[in-house]
Formats: sequence, structure tokens, C-alpha cells
Amino acid sequence: MIKQKLLSFKLSRTKEDITARAGLAVYSEFLRGFGIKELIEKFMPPSGSNRGYPAYCYIEPILIMLTGGGKTIEDFSVIKMDNALRKLTGMEKIPSINSISFIQARE
Repeated sequence: MIKQKLLSFKLSRTKEDITARAGLAVYSEFLRGFGIKELIEKFMPPSGSNRGYPAYCYIEPILIMLTGGGKTIEDFSVIKMDNALRKLTGMEKIPSINSISFIQARE
């Protein structure tokens, strides 16, 4: 613990997951609050496989990545590896970058 003499707070270590992208959780909540997930589930076709991800599992992390300043599909890995953000937003299932690239290549 580091004691401060001028400021009225103390710093200490933590073992909890932390993220510099906590503001993106507000955007994730916005998507849920406006019913975007339900719209996507209603209008997007289901996966052709019993192991496939629902469409929202692809769309939400991509939207969050783009909102956070991501420019390329490789920036998707930043969201995928940010455990604290995933826990905060409830994104348990995130597809791999290869599966997103495959969808992009098919179009």
C-alpha cells in the first residue's frame, strides 16, 4: 500500500480483473436496452450447426470493437482477450477471429 500525503486516497494491488475499456460496457448495455439482441435474433438466420454461435455473439463484440476504435478484424482479438470487459458485459461466447474472417471472405 502506498500512502499519499497530498491526496485523500490510497493505492493498493488487486487480483481482480481490470480493464481500460470499461466505458464500452455502457455501449453494450445500450445495445441490450434498445432490444438490438432481440432484433438480431429475430431477423438473422440461426446457425446451420448445433455447435455454431448465434448471430449476436458475432455482432456484439464487433460493434464494441468498432466503438472502441478498432479498425481491422485483428483488433477483434483485443476485445476477445479482455476478460474484465467480457465479464462486465456478459459476453461469454466470442467466436474466433478465423470464423469472423471466414464470414467476411464468403461475402
